[in-house]
Amino acid sequence: MATISVLADNGDLNRVEIELDSGRQPWRCLYATPEFSEWAGSALPRLETGVMQAEITPNEQVYALFADFIEGKHFEENKRFRSLVYHPVEHVWELKTVDVRIFGWFAQMDQFVCCFGEHKDVLMDPTEVTRTYGRYILRTNFERERLNLDPPKSVEYKDYANVLSDAD
Repeated sequence: MATISVLADNGDLNRVEIELDSGRQPWRCLYATPEFSEWAGSALPRLETGVMQAEITPNEQVYALFADFIEGKHFEENKRFRSLVYHPVEHVWELKTVDVRIFGWFAQMDQFVCCFGEHKDVLMDPTEVTRTYGRYILRTNFERERLNLDPPKSVEYKDYANVLSDAD
């Protein structure tokens, strides 16, 4: 069994590195499965803004979200654009931008593992039956369970205060 940082050191997970603004220090950690890293490097840069017509590209949205996450900024919990959505059955969380959904889990407080990413419009398309929320939740749970991670493998709480602390 291993810790999350050991899995990152041996290549089972990748650390997500974001250049922060001058004077800002990392507060939280982001990790990614190799599959997510591949998606973020190849598919994400090619995504276009969806029906909401955001002012920045999906790639820029994710970069900004990751920077805010790592800096420890508070994520407002509102009904339309929640930064985090918790799926209680499998302890899977969802980081959200206007156009992108990122499925993963909290290995520990302030340590999120990105497992899968998808364009929101694809997830909402009823003809895309292979790319539903339920499928991504189950796949995320499967990926977490296959890792040789010390138990508990995830934070099993649904409240913001149990998974994130804020720098401000």
